[in-house]
Amino acid sequence: MAYGGEYEWPTGRRGVVAVHASDCGVRDGERCSCGPLGYRAATRDPDTGERLVSPLLDSEAAAASWSRTRTREATRPRTRPQPAARNATGAARVSEVAEDFLTAAADGRVRDPSGVRYSDDALEELRSALRGHVAEELGDLPLAALRRWQVQGFVNELSDSGLSARRLRAIVAAMRALAQYARDRGMLDVSAIDGVTVPSENDLEPRPFTTTDQLSAVSPNRADQVIPDAALWQLLKVVTVVFILIAIVLAAESI
Repeated sequence: MAYGGEYEWPTGRRGVVAVHASDCGVRDGERCSCGPLGYRAATRDPDTGERLVSPLLDSEAAAASWSRTRTREATRPRTRPQPAARNATGAARVSEVAEDFLTAAADGRVRDPSGVRYSDDALEELRSALRGHVAEELGDLPLAALRRWQVQGFVNELSDSGLSARRLRAIVAAMRALAQYARDRGMLDVSAIDGVTVPSENDLEPRPFTTTDQLSAVSPNRADQVIPDAALWQLLKVVTVVFILIAIVLAAESI
């Protein structure tokens, strides 16, 4: 599809297109010369059939994430059960506890991990994380029912969408502070944030650096560098015999 000064070209992902400048030669089989300008995703409203198109996004992964989010929203039940009373054990939802935490942090009743009152910039980071991605994806879940694999999957999906590692770390830090707030008030026994990792920019599926990795890194091809014990023993015997012979010769000359 062509727009003023640009046109769309298919990508390898279903429903995602790259947007190229009008003078870019991709549609003629040439190499892209414009970037591309960005990416768009499209899906359809299941009720009206209307075509929903994303804004121009920076990466193909971000466009795919937009499409997945809209698909989930479209397939969610239109009616939801009423939430349980907030003072019931385990009934408080993530978004509810987050609002309480943000209010307490702004009032100074909750401090940061260093015991210092949250600064205006830090409060803005917390609000952006907890009212943004966290509320959208996890807000309706009971906080006590949240599991680590759910949080890790949430973080991995944000990473796949092109979110920077710095922003991911800010979101995880905000969730960790939220979990500590809930723990201190007896709302949570085990935190689902403990053990959650942020994928690095060079490795989207990080794994621990195992003992085998460490050994191979510090002593590669070790077997080729070590002299066998049997050879060392033979060499020692030869040296011993040589010294004995020298001693006999010197003793004979002194007589």
